[in-house]
Amino acid sequence: MQFQIEEWIDGAENAVAEERATVVSFRVFIGGQNVAAYTEDGKSFDRLVREWWRIGGSRDKPPAIRRYRDGYVLPDARLQFDGRQARVWAEPLASENPPLRFDGCPPIYPARADIEQGMADVIDTVLGRLNERGLQSTSLQQSWDAVQSSRHDPDEAAFCEAAGALRLDPYNISDADADFILRAARQFSGE
Repeated sequence: MQFQIEEWIDGAENAVAEERATVVSFRVFIGGQNVAAYTEDGKSFDRLVREWWRIGGSRDKPPAIRRYRDGYVLPDARLQFDGRQARVWAEPLASENPPLRFDGCPPIYPARADIEQGMADVIDTVLGRLNERGLQSTSLQQSWDAVQSSRHDPDEAAFCEAAGALRLDPYNISDADADFILRAARQFSGE
């Protein structure tokens, strides 16, 4: 899986400064196929993180990237992890408003580290763009700093991934949920 930023689009009318500064033509490749290619009104186009632990921790229901689109046009790319390896594919997607269609693609099975590196590269690129625009203390920067810190501590990373598997935000979790995760970790230690 590879993410590719083609060009930043200046002059967007988004109300939020962070969104306005990061409108982009974007490509997503799965197994060499650009799943961001789409058809709108009969014309073909080929371009188009706070949830890090939920994306990486989900086991039973693969998260869809389009869930995180916040008004942007994205393909229905899916990621499913088993803890070490990922299954990545794109489902066909058709929309009436706007009238466009994305083709799907068959699954590939990259290593988890490759997926994480691809996502980290995109986040770092977006943060670089925000910094260029004078937007340093963004919620994305704060979230990414927390994720980076957690990724470097094996115990904290395991806790965060368990929270993500339960579809919880590990940085905003109730005491009861945190206690449940810690008890489960002791119960299944070494597995």
